[in-house]
Amino acid sequence: MLEFLNRPYPFSFIPSRRIKQIVPIGFCVFLFLVLFKPFGLENNPNYIIFSAYMSICGAFAGLLTTVLIPLIFPKYFNEDEWTLKRNKLLISWINY
Repeated sequence: MLEFLNRPYPFSFIPSRRIKQIVPIGFCVFLFLVLFKPFGLENNPNYIIFSAYMSICGAFAGLLTTVLIPLIFPKYFNEDEWTLKRNKLLISWINY
Protein backbone atom coordinates (compact mmCIF):
# COMPACT_ATOMS: atom_id res chain seq x y z
CA MET A 1 0.00 0.00 0.00
CA LEU A 2 2.84 2.43 0.76
CA GLU A 3 4.95 1.33 -2.20
CA PHE A 4 4.74 4.80 -3.72
CA LEU A 5 7.02 6.11 -0.97
CA ASN A 6 9.95 4.20 -2.48
CA ARG A 7 9.65 5.88 -5.87
CA PRO A 8 12.52 8.09 -6.98
CA TYR A 9 12.04 11.74 -6.16
CA PRO A 10 14.03 14.64 -7.64
CA PHE A 11 16.66 16.07 -5.32
CA SER A 12 19.39 18.40 -6.47
CA PHE A 13 22.03 19.46 -4.02
CA ILE A 14 23.97 22.46 -5.24
CA PRO A 15 25.27 24.32 -2.13
CA SER A 16 26.15 27.53 -3.98
CA ARG A 17 22.60 27.82 -5.33
CA ARG A 18 21.12 27.25 -1.88
CA ILE A 19 23.38 29.92 -0.35
CA LYS A 20 22.43 32.36 -3.12
CA GLN A 21 18.77 31.75 -2.22
CA ILE A 22 19.12 31.99 1.56
CA VAL A 23 21.10 35.23 1.77
CA PRO A 24 18.53 37.40 -0.09
CA ILE A 25 15.68 35.80 1.85
CA GLY A 26 17.42 36.68 5.13
CA PHE A 27 17.95 40.25 3.93
CA CYS A 28 14.27 40.56 2.94
CA VAL A 29 13.19 39.26 6.34
CA PHE A 30 15.47 41.86 7.98
CA LEU A 31 13.95 44.65 5.89
CA PHE A 32 10.44 43.46 6.69
CA LEU A 33 11.17 43.45 10.43
CA VAL A 34 12.78 46.89 10.36
CA LEU A 35 10.20 48.58 8.14
CA PHE A 36 6.96 47.13 9.51
CA LYS A 37 8.03 46.41 13.12
CA PRO A 38 5.68 43.44 13.67
CA PHE A 39 5.33 41.48 16.91
CA GLY A 40 5.71 44.58 19.08
CA LEU A 41 9.20 45.45 17.87
CA GLU A 42 8.40 49.16 18.18
CA ASN A 43 8.57 48.74 21.97
CA ASN A 44 12.19 47.58 21.77
CA PRO A 45 14.69 50.48 21.53
CA ASN A 46 17.25 48.17 19.89
CA TYR A 47 14.82 46.71 17.37
CA ILE A 48 17.28 47.02 14.47
CA ILE A 49 19.90 44.92 16.27
CA PHE A 50 17.23 42.46 17.35
CA SER A 51 15.92 42.25 13.77
CA ALA A 52 19.43 41.60 12.47
CA TYR A 53 19.92 38.90 15.10
CA MET A 54 16.65 37.19 14.20
CA SER A 55 17.43 37.37 10.47
CA ILE A 56 20.90 35.91 10.98
CA CYS A 57 19.48 33.10 13.13
CA GLY A 58 16.91 32.31 10.43
CA ALA A 59 19.54 32.35 7.70
CA PHE A 60 21.77 30.07 9.77
CA ALA A 61 18.88 27.64 10.30
CA GLY A 62 18.28 27.63 6.56
CA LEU A 63 21.96 27.00 5.84
CA LEU A 64 22.09 24.26 8.46
CA THR A 65 19.12 22.34 7.09
CA THR A 66 19.79 22.79 3.38
CA VAL A 67 23.60 22.93 3.10
CA LEU A 68 25.47 21.71 6.18
CA ILE A 69 23.44 18.61 7.02
CA PRO A 70 23.58 17.25 3.42
CA LEU A 71 27.35 17.87 3.44
CA ILE A 72 27.75 15.98 6.74
CA PHE A 73 25.62 13.01 5.63
CA PRO A 74 26.40 12.55 1.92
CA LYS A 75 25.31 8.88 1.85
CA TYR A 76 21.80 9.72 3.04
CA PHE A 77 21.48 12.64 0.60
CA ASN A 78 22.67 10.67 -2.44
CA GLU A 79 20.72 12.08 -5.40
CA ASP A 80 20.56 8.70 -7.15
CA GLU A 81 18.86 7.01 -4.17
CA TRP A 82 16.60 9.90 -3.10
CA THR A 83 12.99 8.76 -2.66
CA LEU A 84 9.72 10.32 -1.66
CA LYS A 85 10.01 8.64 1.76
CA ARG A 86 13.40 10.26 2.42
CA ASN A 87 12.07 13.63 1.34
CA LYS A 88 9.05 13.32 3.66
CA LEU A 89 11.34 12.32 6.55
CA LEU A 90 13.61 15.31 5.91
CA ILE A 91 10.70 17.75 5.76
CA SER A 92 9.19 16.25 8.92
CA TRP A 93 12.51 16.54 10.74
CA ILE A 94 13.01 20.16 9.64
CA ASN A 95 9.48 21.13 10.72
CA TYR A 96 9.74 19.32 14.05
